[in-house]
Amino acid sequence: MGKEVDVGIGKLEVSKKNRVFVARALGSCVGLAMYDKKKKMGGMAHVMPPGNAPVKEGVIPARYAVNSIDQLIQQFSREGISKEKLMAVIVGGGNVLRRKYDTIGADNISAVSRQLKGKQIEIKANSVSGTQRKSARFDVGKGRIFVAAGDDNETILYDVL
Repeated sequence: MGKEVDVGIGKLEVSKKNRVFVARALGSCVGLAMYDKKKKMGGMAHVMPPGNAPVKEGVIPARYAVNSIDQLIQQFSREGISKEKLMAVIVGGGNVLRRKYDTIGADNISAVSRQLKGKQIEIKANSVSGTQRKSARFDVGKGRIFVAAGDDNETILYDVL
């Protein structure tokens, strides 16, 4: 197993190395893993809220769905990987506070899914919605994405290889 890297809210990471990216406490947030199978390069972002980042001081653009996906694609592009070679897995977007009219999780899922579809990046697997927090772990070296809901043990969500 490679070095574990925490991907907190508004963070994103990309690596060809034997890294393990972890997005914890995904309530309404969405953990997005992207991967190029041929070059064995992966990335992860921890997204919330939907939309584009406003242009103002103190805003972290990678928190927002549109910006984080664009930034991931740019990092893959710097390594010679076109967006057409990428696949995605998404986790989270729940209503963990169980508020009747709370749509932020669903809005995050919709924003990420819509943005990926617009970029023609296929979502190969997902574990979204519900009322439990989730965590996602992406072992880039092995090409595996794991998910855990609540206090449950993690399971393989998607095996790229």
